[in-house]
Amino acid sequence: MANNDLTKWQLLLSQLDLNLECFCGSNYLKYPHPVSTLNESELEDFVSQQGLIWPKGCLPTLTEAELRDFESQADFILPQGYREFCQVLGAGGFGLRNFFINYPDIDDIEQDLDENKALLESCKDSSLWSNEVKELLDNAYLFGGGGGLIAFVFDLRTYSEQDRSYDIYGIKCDDNFTCHLGRNFFEFIRDICIGDRAQKEFPQLLYGVPSGIDKDDPRYQSTTFILYPIESRFPDEELEEGEIEEEEEDEDFETDYWLT
Repeated sequence: MANNDLTKWQLLLSQLDLNLECFCGSNYLKYPHPVSTLNESELEDFVSQQGLIWPKGCLPTLTEAELRDFESQADFILPQGYREFCQVLGAGGFGLRNFFINYPDIDDIEQDLDENKALLESCKDSSLWSNEVKELLDNAYLFGGGGGLIAFVFDLRTYSEQDRSYDIYGIKCDDNFTCHLGRNFFEFIRDICIGDRAQKEFPQLLYGVPSGIDKDDPRYQSTTFILYPIESRFPDEELEEGEIEEEEEDEDFETDYWLT
């Protein structure tokens, strides 16, 4: 990753608060340093101060070699901005049960691609889409989404060497709504996931905070990033010992988070 690209992401991510809710159930555990300094040794030290354990290797960032291996098996190029995001943060959500970004599963690439295809097929079958949207879903890679059956996809038919990217679409799979969100992944994160462009231009993509919830709670802010660790790399014995607790179900929220 070029230094100017890394600096661009660091400046953006320094605006975010990091939520390590995955280590303490429904409690809010805020990482006290700028997200742009994120690395596993710092997280391990911080989590240990809380009396918890950070299993080595569960930070969801990917290396350039891992991304290239995924591309060779998937037979398509990942867009440059998404590659950078995967190397800086990996995977996570912006605000509790809001927009989120997934990383390619480099531990089981074939399964990752099969699940990706199956999710897009379920989206295609859930509504009476036009032929144009069906063709998009047949030629898309699902990289994220949001509550209420929201999918974010790259249109794999639209790659350009000039910007090393694809057209990005938002799809509401239960409401026959599709919108073009641009091509620049950095701008997608900055303006859609963190900023207020979705609220202004695409309110159909938003999943509202339920009534009775404190909207000033930092977990519900778009500038709070909830880290998604690689759960498959958590040792079973640590799960059994309760070192990492599952978030309790909240009856005020829908449970059909299609992509989580």
